[in-house]
Amino acid sequence: MTVTVSSLRARNLRLRLSAAVLTVTILGGCASSEFHPEGNGPVLPAYQGEVALLGAFPKPGTYRNLGIVMVKVYGISYPGSLERKMRKVAAGRGADAVVLQGKRQTRRDAEGHETEILAGWAIRRQGPPR
Repeated sequence: MTVTVSSLRARNLRLRLSAAVLTVTILGGCASSEFHPEGNGPVLPAYQGEVALLGAFPKPGTYRNLGIVMVKVYGISYPGSLERKMRKVAAGRGADAVVLQGKRQTRRDAEGHETEILAGWAIRRQGPPR
């Protein structure tokens, strides 16, 4: 079998391309989100400002509960990726804040793949704009 320089270059190029695709697949991760609306209230227009992440509910009567937001990232997540996704989903539903249901959770399946989960209540605060 005769091996030429051009065949070695082509093989090397295919190996590098395969490695690059595999790296992007592994590092890219995948995100999903769910929104479960609260009751049958009217649909609000998307919120255009920065959605706040809160550790506790505001005083009763000062907000409207829009529903529950859950965000999942499969594979490697980058710092703040869950929070950014949560803000985006909540804003799209008209929320100006999310009351977190706790800290992010990390789950590992039988094959060792990790999933990070963050959940909270999407709310629209009443009163002057923030």
